Amino acid sequence: DKLVSLRVHCAARIVGRFGRRVAQRRASNLLTAWCRLRIHLIRKKRMMLAASKIQACARMKTQRDKFKAVISSVIRFQSHARRQQAVRRVKKIRDPFGDMTFKELEHLHAEECKKLDEAVSTKKYDLAADIEKSL
Repeated sequence: DKLVSLRVHCAARIVGRFGRRVAQRRASNLLTAWCRLRIHLIRKKRMMLAASKIQACARMKTQRDKFKAVISSVIRFQSHARRQQAVRRVKKIRDPFGDMTFKELEHLHAEECKKLDEAVSTKKYDLAADIEKSL
């Protein structure tokens, strides 16, 4: 009776140990598979982030190049317009009557001569000197 109970007890321990080993092996395999999956997902996420970063940098570079081209053309256009304005201003300074026709100039000269004659006839010699200087 005692021998039978010892055998049963020993068999139970062996079966229990076997069950624990199987459970341990299964748990170990499950943990290993789960860790491998996590590592794979982390690497994949890193690759996706790196790819999107590279794409963003490439898009930014193309946009920056386009922006620089637009800015340079705008600057060229503005400098050309400013140069033309400066040329017109210098022409106006050098020849203030350049935009008038010959008839308009003759009419203006006749008016100034008339004012000069009036200033001389009224004996306003300072005014006459100023008018003659402007002629």
